[in-house]
Amino acid sequence: MAIENLAPDPDDAATTGRQDSTAIDSCLALLRRTGQPIPKSTLIRRLKAAGVPVVLVNGRAYVSWSLVLPVHRDWVEQREQRKRR
Repeated sequence: MAIENLAPDPDDAATTGRQDSTAIDSCLALLRRTGQPIPKSTLIRRLKAAGVPVVLVNGRAYVSWSLVLPVHRDWVEQREQRKRR
């Protein structure tokens, strides 16, 4: 599986503060492999709520992979807590 990310780029770092920008679709593909897939609309909504910056390049949305991980973790934890009730 090819993961589309932006090469470390000073412009990217200046915009996002990170050098690990990854296409949202690639993030979703990686998260599916965890066994805890998250719907795209849910991920986007939660990223916005967390204030994660999005960089658009040629119409594609990129986010910091290291900022996606805690958002996904929190979603999984909340989902598991709801299941236990």
